[in-house]
Amino acid sequence: MKKRKAGNYEADGFREMLEKLRGREKVLYRLLVLPEEEPVLKFPLARYLPTKERVGQDRCMNEMRPWAEFWRNPYTDGGRALWTVQTQNRRFELLGRQANVPVRAIVERAEDAFALLGMEKESREFLSCYREMEGELPEAMEWLLQHYCQIRPREDCRKFLQLGRCFRQGIDPGRFLREIHVPGLDTKFIERHQRLVCSLWTALHPDAPAGNMEELRRVWKMRMEGQANIGVRVLDAGLGWHGVEQFSLSAGELSKLHLPLRRVFITENKTNGQRFPRVPDSIILFGMGYG
Repeated sequence: MKKRKAGNYEADGFREMLEKLRGREKVLYRLLVLPEEEPVLKFPLARYLPTKERVGQDRCMNEMRPWAEFWRNPYTDGGRALWTVQTQNRRFELLGRQANVPVRAIVERAEDAFALLGMEKESREFLSCYREMEGELPEAMEWLLQHYCQIRPREDCRKFLQLGRCFRQGIDPGRFLREIHVPGLDTKFIERHQRLVCSLWTALHPDAPAGNMEELRRVWKMRMEGQANIGVRVLDAGLGWHGVEQFSLSAGELSKLHLPLRRVFITENKTNGQRFPRVPDSIILFGMGYG
């Protein structure tokens, strides 16, 4: 990109224009593939005009001339101007009537915005990823446009494409989360990107949406890892299992427990369960705290 050195006032305006473009990065990716008739950005310039208060009377014209020249001769990329300007005839207290004063800079295309931001490489990477996903997962195009700024810094676009292929084929039920095998992805990828994973699944399976991982686990009928267990203490030494009188079980496993019991006591927490007195033919169930 062809550049020219900017002075103070034109540099201030140029810096703010770039900040506004950076703030629209998510929109810029969308406009690369879905251009609109409206320009990417219309940026007012009048506030940067040198005034007596800023530079003094003697310097006002000397400051205004390079300022106007800067905006009338924009940076170029391959011979294409990266912005255009709108001008007006203006009257100034110190300078009198001046013709063709720049009052607004206009960035017309997303490509021009990326060139100004020095992000041509990023825009090419996005277009490559977009075309791949468009060919294989057209249902996920809106998802990609919505979340690309979150994906790009981690260079995970193609990993999500691979994950989408797996989602297309379906997830075998009855597995742990880390048992899901996706070529090229490590076993913790889904855990690290839970929100994006759920939204991608929903984009590809709107008939079975999942707003969070808990809902996604139910949709996939997954085996649960780290289920909260229920504490069990045998209150009759004769009922112990090879000398073991205290243990913990999931609710599902506890429902299969068969002991010759007369009573089952239930208490709130571990302390109560461990201090409960001995009772013949009985056990006590209790919570395991935050576990």
